[in-house]
Amino acid sequence: MDIEKAFVPHFIKLDSFKIIWDEGVKSEHFLDISVQELFEYTLDYYVKAEFKKIVTRELLEEKFPDYFKNNEWPQEEYLPGILVTELLTKYRRVTTQNALLKAASQLEDDPEKGISSALGSLSKIQSDTSTRKRMEVYGDGYERRINDYIDNSLDRLQNWDRRGIYFGWPEVNEHMYGIQKGELAVVVGIPNVGKSWVGSQIALEAAKRKNKVYFASLELRKELTLMRLDCLSSGVPYSRYERGQLTSDELRRLKEAREEIMEYGEYLMIDSPSRKNERTVLELYTKAKQWGADLIVGDQLSWVTTEKNYGSNANVQSLQMAEVITDIASINREMGMASVWLAQFNREAMKTKKGRGGLAHIGLSSQIEQIVDWAFGIGCTKEMKQQEALVFDILKSRRSDLKSWMLDFTLRDKTELKIVREFND
Repeated sequence: MDIEKAFVPHFIKLDSFKIIWDEGVKSEHFLDISVQELFEYTLDYYVKAEFKKIVTRELLEEKFPDYFKNNEWPQEEYLPGILVTELLTKYRRVTTQNALLKAASQLEDDPEKGISSALGSLSKIQSDTSTRKRMEVYGDGYERRINDYIDNSLDRLQNWDRRGIYFGWPEVNEHMYGIQKGELAVVVGIPNVGKSWVGSQIALEAAKRKNKVYFASLELRKELTLMRLDCLSSGVPYSRYERGQLTSDELRRLKEAREEIMEYGEYLMIDSPSRKNERTVLELYTKAKQWGADLIVGDQLSWVTTEKNYGSNANVQSLQMAEVITDIASINREMGMASVWLAQFNREAMKTKKGRGGLAHIGLSSQIEQIVDWAFGIGCTKEMKQQEALVFDILKSRRSDLKSWMLDFTLRDKTELKIVREFND
């Protein structure tokens, strides 16, 4: 296979060329001058057409008759991503060898100059082969970005489901405009306040709207998570469900829910990894990505394991949590998914008069509050708990004001987590 010539069929396919563009391919990466000229012409065409009009085979053959007189269109097409990897690998290898040979010739006369030359050249090679997802010259894509923004804004106004992945409840979702891919959220509460239920509600409502959700049930057994989801889906009371005391009417409701669940059940995957090496950030996100997830919901953050061993360090838990949340934020953005993780408030949160904690009360790591895009708190006073009520607070947001709602958290006569009103202290 001639790697460079194998690119040509993808020049007349908009989706393929977008991949080539996003992965950072530049004209200098083509060592074959004739293919380089084809690429430059095609790129200029797409940029001027704002990536909306397609370069045709006839147009390329008309503009470059000498090339197509001597080269046939490849019969077999390779995936553009594979071709990009091969091209950039070849470019790095050739240019790195040349840079090192040039630096080596300078070492004897001027070692400092040789070292500086080598470092500068290698740094440039690394920069030249970075994807546009990572690095982009600001002015190069301005016009395209603005036009994409206008198109997307109009599309979102006309199509609610384009605004983001649905988040839990209509009132919250409307306020935050859904959770966007690449965003990271945490839902924080004291132990046994109902975090897992909130996580289940968020996962279920997103799946109902045909977003693929990967639910990492790290703290609870898979069977217990499934029981909670069953009760939320059917509405039967969890307090009697877990005891096997459902009435005949409730059993009928449980069966009737099957038809509705079959419509969206395939969009929700529950995973309950038990081994330590199955609960690393990379392992969990790789599993989610392989399944095609749009959203990850994780129960809970403190159960994620780290790659690094911190030994007997006095701050081992804080160091582990800092590594976990940093890795999650990085890989979540890289893989283009949205994430919601459940986390704990520290003991100080229990001492607050409102029965609710704030950003400063997130347990184990201050980096959580610094890194996440969204932080939600759930809590209640003793009186609220007796009345099956919770307060759901937005503690941090990068794109909305802070707000609180009263949640009706019912498990006795039915299973329901419903916002009843906006809450003001």
